[in-house]
Amino acid sequence: MNLQRKSFTLVELLVAAGILAFAFGGLLASFVGAQRLVDRAHKRLQSMNISRDQFDELYIHVRADTWDDASNDLYIDPAGGGAQDYPGASMDRPDGTTYTPEYTVEQVTIDGEVMDLRRVQMDVTYEDTPQEEE
Repeated sequence: MNLQRKSFTLVELLVAAGILAFAFGGLLASFVGAQRLVDRAHKRLQSMNISRDQFDELYIHVRADTWDDASNDLYIDPAGGGAQDYPGASMDRPDGTTYTPEYTVEQVTIDGEVMDLRRVQMDVTYEDTPQEEE
């Protein structure tokens, strides 16, 4: 008997379709994961830029040489224990993310001696707000 096959069977086509679907599903999952990483990196970059802007605003107060003036943003209340917290105003971005900068100013102490220096730590938190669909 001469049984030459010139076409694929239904089972072979279904197996090939399943393999392709599995491969494309894995590829799609990697693209979704990569997009999440890009979004996270973008938000961290925005946080860094906001921190840089906040530090630029504080730089004026460093140069003013008015450490002991209560109107200075780097002022430390002597009764406050050597540290002062300053909450920042929340900033909403077009992508629906809210960034909130906060910084802490501490008096620098070296070998038990209080120096005329300040240490500033900036924290920027962010959270996503759901965007409304139009």
